[in-house]
Amino acid sequence: MKRIILTIITCICCMVTNAQNTRVELNLDGVRDSTKILIRVGAMHKVQNPLAEAFVKNGKALLKFNSDGPRLYYINADNAYGLIAFVCDKGNDVKISANVSVDDSRDKPLYRFSDVNILGTSLNKEYITRNVDKEAVDAIYKDSRRQFGTFLRKLHMTKRGSLEQDSLMKTPEGRAFAKAERNFISFLDSTITEKVLKEKDSWWGPLLLLDNMPYIGSEQAPIFNQFSKEAQESFYGKVAHDLIFPKTIIGATVPDFVFTDYTTKKKTSLKEQLASNKYVILDFWASWCGPCMKEIPNFKRIHDLYSGKGLQIISISADANENDWLKALTGNNKRWLNDLDRDGSICKLYKVEYYPTIYLIDSEGKIVAKDLRGNPLADLLAKLFK
Repeated sequence: MKRIILTIITCICCMVTNAQNTRVELNLDGVRDSTKILIRVGAMHKVQNPLAEAFVKNGKALLKFNSDGPRLYYINADNAYGLIAFVCDKGNDVKISANVSVDDSRDKPLYRFSDVNILGTSLNKEYITRNVDKEAVDAIYKDSRRQFGTFLRKLHMTKRGSLEQDSLMKTPEGRAFAKAERNFISFLDSTITEKVLKEKDSWWGPLLLLDNMPYIGSEQAPIFNQFSKEAQESFYGKVAHDLIFPKTIIGATVPDFVFTDYTTKKKTSLKEQLASNKYVILDFWASWCGPCMKEIPNFKRIHDLYSGKGLQIISISADANENDWLKALTGNNKRWLNDLDRDGSICKLYKVEYYPTIYLIDSEGKIVAKDLRGNPLADLLAKLFK
């Protein structure tokens, strides 16, 4: 009996230890008492539940959580912009101090962290050394933007996707700006690729790929294929693999949902739209999502070409602020069906993890393609409506 009791006690102790094997002690000067602080695994390219949470008292908070190995973590205030990113291993006792200023002029508070000091994790120093020098890249970007200051002020006064904006981009100055943007993106891609492949034989490679690329998809397959077996089978290697080589859902049947079109104010359903069209593009987007906004002109061209031939577009916004949605909606003259997912139920139904998420669906409700944008989407539709 004593042996059994000792065994139970040992198991309980192990469970408690495993539940909280890593600590992060915070000293945040400038954060109000009772502010909730959260910690999540970073670079996942999908929404993550918090590993732990704590409330600030006298500028201090303690986060205790279970870690399975070296990870990048994000620390942020609940329902706010701004974060601290750092790498640590399981069992580390990390201490982070920072000065914080809070900007309340936005839809959500923006926390700006300065003089950040991170102790208790040697991996974080490696992370900084191995990673892309983001401050240097940002300086190059800002310098490039300063060269086109006058043009950008003109551009910002036009509506996204408007004829006025299109005309401005066709001027010599507009073409020069577009070329500079392309050159910067090419420079950034080559810089990231060089850093990532330098670490291709360890878990650092996949982590740096996920950390630096705003979008991970099949385009990154050539990089992933150069990773060692160890790198590919690491935690972040598996995350990258699932994003680059997702399990196919082509041919799967999508769930139905009811929504209210912004223009007509009438309720309709995906099922009704499928019944009266050959194809439906279901677009999950948000006004704060740059790639979403850039796709609007392409949707306009597609809508003008095929709306009379059996194509419908349904855009569902994930904006938290209705005014932001309305401003982007009306300012860009989105001429198809639109609604705001006010309670998040439609995004949850489709398990949306990133924006834009785009489905092309046939009249039987089956997925024809997912996440095609720009020319690939236009080319596929040209074949379908040939």
